[in-house]
Amino acid sequence: MAGPIDKNPKNPLSLIGKILKPHGVKGEMTVQFSPAWSNSKNFRKQKVLFAGIYRGDDPVPFFIDWAETDDKGLGRIKFEDFNRVESIRDLIHKELFVFSELVSKKTEIEIQGHELIGFLVSDSASGDVGVVNEIIENKNQQTLVLKRNDKEILIPFVKDFIIRIEKQKKIILMNIPDGLIDLNS
Repeated sequence: MAGPIDKNPKNPLSLIGKILKPHGVKGEMTVQFSPAWSNSKNFRKQKVLFAGIYRGDDPVPFFIDWAETDDKGLGRIKFEDFNRVESIRDLIHKELFVFSELVSKKTEIEIQGHELIGFLVSDSASGDVGVVNEIIENKNQQTLVLKRNDKEILIPFVKDFIIRIEKQKKIILMNIPDGLIDLNS
């Protein structure tokens, strides 16, 4: 999943999932959440989500009536005052966001997902490692699949390895443990 959305720089949003389809006829929706949000404890603190709908530059808030998720990232959600399937039709296939300030660094890293495809991964010790070709989503972490000289290199995408991500330059600077790159190549 993608990182911050800067339509309104005062209140940037971070992508946490996507509404897939209606669930039943009472305004409930099936949602695919990013791995960081596929645990309902993340919703205990959330009262508001945004669904990519704006009034001018301001995102329209949707207040959560209830939400539940499973460990595979699928869940159901119901917004307040949306009590019929007809009332949610315009929300189907919309992406869900929270204010970026509410997303911890670890969560933001987990959310970025497919946005990192095409980024160059560079190791602080050995230089350029390869280009992100795919991201494998696991329950506990994401794994970057890098392409280098027609070979694949698998690197865990974990907070402890990441030095910084330069989105404009499409570079991920990492401190990859010794031997991990050679293990795969």
